[in-house]
Amino acid sequence: MPTYSHSKIGTFESCPQKYKFQYVDRIRSDIEFVEPFLGDRVHEALQKLYDLVRHGRIPDEQLILDYYEKQWAAHWNDGVRIVKPDLRAEDYRNVGRNCLQDHYRHYHPFHQGIVVALEMKISISLDRAGQFKMIGFIDRVDKTGDGVFEIHDYKTSQSLPSQEEKDRDRQLALYEIGLRDYFGGVNRVALVWQYLRFDHEIRSQHTEKELDELRAQMIAKIQEIEAATATGNFPPRESNLCNWCEHRPICPIWKHLYTVAEKAAQAGPLPDDGAVLVNQLADLERQRMELTRQTEELKAEQERIQEAIIQYARAHGIERVFGADRQAVVRRKTEWVIPTKSAQPDEYEQMVALLRRSPLWAELTDFSSAKLKEWLDKPQGQSLRAQLRALIKQEEQWRVSLRKKQDEE
Repeated sequence: MPTYSHSKIGTFESCPQKYKFQYVDRIRSDIEFVEPFLGDRVHEALQKLYDLVRHGRIPDEQLILDYYEKQWAAHWNDGVRIVKPDLRAEDYRNVGRNCLQDHYRHYHPFHQGIVVALEMKISISLDRAGQFKMIGFIDRVDKTGDGVFEIHDYKTSQSLPSQEEKDRDRQLALYEIGLRDYFGGVNRVALVWQYLRFDHEIRSQHTEKELDELRAQMIAKIQEIEAATATGNFPPRESNLCNWCEHRPICPIWKHLYTVAEKAAQAGPLPDDGAVLVNQLADLERQRMELTRQTEELKAEQERIQEAIIQYARAHGIERVFGADRQAVVRRKTEWVIPTKSAQPDEYEQMVALLRRSPLWAELTDFSSAKLKEWLDKPQGQSLRAQLRALIKQEEQWRVSLRKKQDEE
């Protein structure tokens, strides 16, 4: 069975199709996004800082900032993509610089603990048999006491999570499992996320029971991935992460978008069969929506005219109003108004409770307003009818119907 990593499992959870491209098909991409580029450069600078610290040297702040600038310049290229249109490369470079300045000034002279390891590769065994294995890379491990360690993880993300979110975070908890196995005799491990943009750290600790539960969760997740691999079932999953996915040009969700763009770039807006069909469907949808709007307007106008006819008939004491080739028949009828669950919830619940306790309930086939109205007009069941009439009112209703005009012979 292959060895997994937290990022590998996370990729499957966010999009199985991307997992297939990346880990099954092993498709490599030259596309690089600015956010991970920024994270890499900041990590490199912090690794430089703490490597000097663990060798007994406290470097000047400017030395670390200069190293960061040098690394940025050495790795930057025009192919690095910036998704957010209102930001430039310089904006991201300044973010990294500010992160490093804040961190340096916050923790100087860096006596919080003894730096044990940087970018430490850790092996994580999830079961005693060693069948389910994971690996990870820890940004920094500090020793702060006898058998007491801290696992540090640097974050350049632009959002600050809650304590509850990090308490549920799996990555550093998995690293703790590996760290305990690696060193042995570990009494306590603190997990420390350093959110550099905010100069803020979040700490968490886990019980042995929680770590055992995490092992079981990861084994189940690996088994799920193995099953998907065996069947080849890797459906794409659309999310906001699609904007930062290097596999969009070959993804079933986005591939056609790039096909159309490529044709347009080569020889102008060439008629792609799929694009033509979508355009036709969209045009028909717009027409349908317009007809629906017009129908609603006509319905509202029709109701307004019907109400005017009713008022006209009542004012003139007539039951029929004649036009050129149609006649409007105006009828008055007294009808039962049954309470509804949405409009009159209290009355509705009382009515249903009465009906459920009566033999009538079986006749109503659970509950039917039409059948209940028929029963209310019958003579039997006077006691129940009296109770229901306290909840069900009668209202005068007017109706208008059109008929063909019958001319006199």
